[in-house]
Amino acid sequence: MRWRGTSPRDWFLLLGSAAFVAAGLWGMSRGGDVSATIAATAFFGACGALAVHKIADKLAIQRVLDDPDFSPRIPGGVPLVATRRGVALASVGLVALGLLMASTGGAIGRGFVVVSLLMAGLGGVVLILIAVKRGHVQSLTFTPEGLRVRDGSLRYLAPWDGVSIELVTLFDQPFAAVYLRQVS
Repeated sequence: MRWRGTSPRDWFLLLGSAAFVAAGLWGMSRGGDVSATIAATAFFGACGALAVHKIADKLAIQRVLDDPDFSPRIPGGVPLVATRRGVALASVGLVALGLLMASTGGAIGRGFVVVSLLMAGLGGVVLILIAVKRGHVQSLTFTPEGLRVRDGSLRYLAPWDGVSIELVTLFDQPFAAVYLRQVS
């Protein structure tokens, strides 16, 4: 398996999270404060799951980029919109983790419980917004005339001579950046 595309930060997050989860499980087996240990172990377990997801995404992207036959193609006339599924799954995770940490983290302190409940509440608000379809919708549509941009209720067409697209990286993740400039 090839590891190109990942960064030491990704592996540090994964190994650090695994170490804290192992320490939490060891502490529970030794008769420590089980409720506080569950809260901390759940938090670092979630961090570890995010690290695994991030590493898997980076490896999948790198496999595609390494393919000599890879040629990006974007269908014209089809709006490119972020899916709500990923946001909904992250929100469910926030609610579940926040409630678990709030219910088991009382021994850690009142501030910990308040922050945990705020985390769960934030996830709940996002789920409600998704359910009533009030989320802010942004999309890009490639047309022969130019790039059609939708940002909430604002919609406009950027002619192709005012658009540039570059492959860039942000936080060690490659993505296509679309730049719009004013055309005289």
